Order: sequence, then C-alpha cells, then structure tokens
Amino acid sequence: MTAADKKPAGKKLTGMLVVMALIAGVAGMQLPQRFFISLTPSIKYRLLWLNSDVENTTTGDYVVFKLNTKRLAGLPIPVELAEDQDGIINAVKRIGCDEGQILTRKGKNSRDFYCNGEYLGRAKERSRKGDSLSPAPLGGVIPHGKAFMSGDSKDSYDSRYFGFVDKKTFVYRATGIF
Repeated sequence: MTAADKKPAGKKLTGMLVVMALIAGVAGMQLPQRFFISLTPSIKYRLLWLNSDVENTTTGDYVVFKLNTKRLAGLPIPVELAEDQDGIINAVKRIGCDEGQILTRKGKNSRDFYCNGEYLGRAKERSRKGDSLSPAPLGGVIPHGKAFMSGDSKDSYDSRYFGFVDKKTFVYRATGIF
C-alpha cells in the first residue's frame, strides 16, 4: 500500500470526525436547555429533565413556570431569587391542585390545605428565620386556567403563600432525575 492509497482513508476519517464534532456540538447546545437545576430544597429533586409539553400537565406533575417576585413580597426567599432584573423568576413546583378540583382549608387558623380531600400541607405561622407568614386567601373550586403549586418541603414557598398560578406561565413540564 502506497502513501497515496492512505490519503483517501485519512480524508474520510477527517470528514467523519468533523461530522461527529458537529453532531456533538449541536447536542451539547441543546442538552443544557433540557435540564433544570433546583437551587432550593423546595422540591425533592435537584436535577430535572425538561419537556415542552405543558398542555397536558395534571395534578402531581412538576412544572417550571414564570413567577413575578412581587408575588413573593414579604416572604423570606433566598437573595439570589429576588435579584432578577425583570422581577420574573423561573420556579419549579408540583401541581398540587388543578383547575376544577376543590381546594379546602382546615385546622388551626385554616392553615391546612387539601385538594379533593387529600392533604397538601400546612401554611406555617413563622419561617425558619422567625419571620411571620400569612397564608394566601384561597379556597373552593380552582378556576379554569389556574393551578395550586406545591413544594415537597414544609418550608417551600408555594401557592400556600403566593396564591394560584396562571397556567399560561407554564414553561416546561419537568421530570425529576435526582
């Protein structure tokens, strides 16, 4: 075999490497857009896989949604969340009670929240830092196009405090990885 015979194989190999690099580059640019890293212990997952199918979400699904930080006024949230320049953050919670379902409150000062009779959680009187907390004035049938968002932690700042979320603000359905 002469050196001339080896050149076409080298060119073929180089071409294959270029194509593989392009495919890896495109995949590498797309994959980070498919992951969400939760910065708070609000939900049980730290890494979630994102899916753009938000039309078919239902109770129990995790959802990334846009939340105006003005709705969090008075809540002792982490500083990094409050510093968004537009006043909008991407939050992730689980749909605890969906449109058409019945949200009720019971217990001391009506701080226990239930969806169709299933316990969702208690709105605490004080944060872990001792700040006073007030539950959102919610109850009854969840209106069309709205959802009650729940965290997995008793310390989660969720719809118990900031109220219903408009489903138009849903950006991604999220599946927990770990």
